[in-house]
Amino acid sequence: MTVGERIRQNRLNKKMTQKELGEKAGIAEPTIRRYELGKLNPKFETLQKIADALDVGIDKLKGIKPLPEKEVELDLGFKKEKASMSSGAIELEAFDKFLEDIGFKTYVSPTLFENPEGKNGDVWIIEDIRENKFYAAKTTDLNKLKDSILSFSKFQIYELLNSLKQIDSPKASKKP
Repeated sequence: MTVGERIRQNRLNKKMTQKELGEKAGIAEPTIRRYELGKLNPKFETLQKIADALDVGIDKLKGIKPLPEKEVELDLGFKKEKASMSSGAIELEAFDKFLEDIGFKTYVSPTLFENPEGKNGDVWIIEDIRENKFYAAKTTDLNKLKDSILSFSKFQIYELLNSLKQIDSPKASKKP
């Protein structure tokens, strides 16, 4: 299934017309039609607008499957236990490592804040390692950043893969 077919399928699932989707995403109706017919491929920023208007992730529109669960061993101090990491947990771990690799660390603060909806939420501390400065961020802010970085990265990788020739698995020459 193509990106355009997935846009159409998700639009119909939301019982929206092309015009309604275009208005909600800020894209002309004929352009939505061309995407759905596969005559035009949306760039990342445009696909993000469409995904937001349809209330789905870019992964769903690109047809990117979630990562398989990963078996991990938890050290509980008094015993070790095997557990499964979900796709979301794996991506969160990768995001956290990415931030650390570029000079930022995140910590959960036990402090609670009152958000605009009147609900309590965690405050995260972001440390800028280069500047030795600390910032407070809401979980929703970090999740938005994570989703944006991961969506953009996956989009770019799949665009590259679509331009390459697929080969058989070169198991003997795999790098760690």
